[in-house]
Amino acid sequence: MYLLILVTLFSFALTFALMPWLIKGLQERRIFVRDYYKLGKTYIPREGGLALLFICGSMITIFPLFVYLTRVMINVFDIEWLKETYFIEFNYYIILVIMTYGLFGMMDDYINVGRVLKVILPIFFTIPLVLAIRPSYLTLPLFGKVNTDTALIGIITVGVVFRFAVIPLYIVVSSNLINMHSGFNGLATGTSSRNCVAGG
Repeated sequence: MYLLILVTLFSFALTFALMPWLIKGLQERRIFVRDYYKLGKTYIPREGGLALLFICGSMITIFPLFVYLTRVMINVFDIEWLKETYFIEFNYYIILVIMTYGLFGMMDDYINVGRVLKVILPIFFTIPLVLAIRPSYLTLPLFGKVNTDTALIGIITVGVVFRFAVIPLYIVVSSNLINMHSGFNGLATGTSSRNCVAGG
């Protein structure tokens, strides 16, 4: 919990410091679009996702430092309350998928990759998760705990269906739904937070 709070506060502070600087730079370079949800001709900067991708990447590199410093303080200074710290290992496969999706979204803003590629390419982006996630069992409605080694048809098991069908489908559908529902200002933040809470 200590590390989660620390990373959350650090990322919030970094966002708070970076966004005004990024907005100013985008406005100076006239990288903005008209905001049709406001009265009058109001223009707002675009490509704010650059800051989010940068901060996400920064947290990937900084988090191991937090873990290292915490372990040093425990060993050197014998700080009692830190001994209960739960060291969370970063799942770099998940981060890789998130970063790839972010870069793909930015590319789409510039060249409009089209509807077909928006469906097909994200399926390939899920490959790291498909190969990394290997649950021993799944909890399914009506069935309860189901062993992933349970055979369905021949060599096709529950685990194979979950990894190669459910995971890609879930990520592709949820990412596109969030994108389509973010038509109004600030709406994407709420839907993303809700999905994170529901998925977590």
